[in-house]
Amino acid sequence: MAGVSITIAGAAMPPRTTTSRSNGGYHFALLLPGDYVLTVTSAGFTTVKPRAHVGLGTTVTIDVTLTISEQHEAIEVAGVLDRHSATVAQTFDARLLASLPGSRNMGGLLHFTPATILPTVEVGGGTGIITGGVYGAYGRNNQPRHTIEGIVVTGLFGSGFTPDYGALEEVSILTAAQGAEWPSSGIHTDFVTKSGSNQYRGTLYGAFEHRSWQSSNIDAGQIERADGQLSRRDNQLWRYNDVNADIGGFIRKNLLWWYTSVRQQDVAARLVNFPAEPYLTRLMNYSGKVTYRATPRHSFVLYGQHGLNHQP
Repeated sequence: MAGVSITIAGAAMPPRTTTSRSNGGYHFALLLPGDYVLTVTSAGFTTVKPRAHVGLGTTVTIDVTLTISEQHEAIEVAGVLDRHSATVAQTFDARLLASLPGSRNMGGLLHFTPATILPTVEVGGGTGIITGGVYGAYGRNNQPRHTIEGIVVTGLFGSGFTPDYGALEEVSILTAAQGAEWPSSGIHTDFVTKSGSNQYRGTLYGAFEHRSWQSSNIDAGQIERADGQLSRRDNQLWRYNDVNADIGGFIRKNLLWWYTSVRQQDVAARLVNFPAEPYLTRLMNYSGKVTYRATPRHSFVLYGQHGLNHQP
């Protein structure tokens, strides 16, 4: 149908409205990742409010059937299929990131990505946060390209830089069939951070682990065969502290928004190949984001992150 009014609204952006074309088609471009509600209205027909989640680098198609107003029916779309991309990827939205039962770092996300093979097992930050070694998927080694808000930060990851986990709105880990914008094969990651909105919102996360809560997988026979070079304390997470707080809101509604986050981690692990003392990693992340809506269809984003990393 032509002339149908469609309004889209999400937490990270003000409502936008368009009208269906002569062939019944409609289009909203440059949407931030997140959950959205469409409001479809036309005289003589019921108002329909389908819901959809827009992920990183995806094109979401929602076909809506309108019924006459006397029937008073509502249609809700629980899930949609991207019919425009063949990319093989695992996407984590903010709610999934908050509920994953693994460590809050890159190694933990890779372990939850299907077909990915890693050299170590990442449980609760026990490897000292940084994921080392060669990892791959579908027979290809990593050769990664990491991006945050479209900025390539591959070299920073290699030097120990990790993203502020609590500030992530969505993460996409691409393992195969990437699009033309990716220059090589391998495992690539795409991070989008949270934005301010027309409501003030914040979260606080804290985690603590101690060696006294753990058992040991090194028995007396292994210690004897190692001629005293092993102890039951080896191969243990010595301690783990993680505090992550964020808050965001608006400077002017529907025009200018802000968001900021801070995270502090202190992780020590007893490694078999580093027996002198617990292997210590301290990370401090500061991130901030300002979003300005220049026109109904164009926004400007200023994002920055500063990380401090200390390892022996």
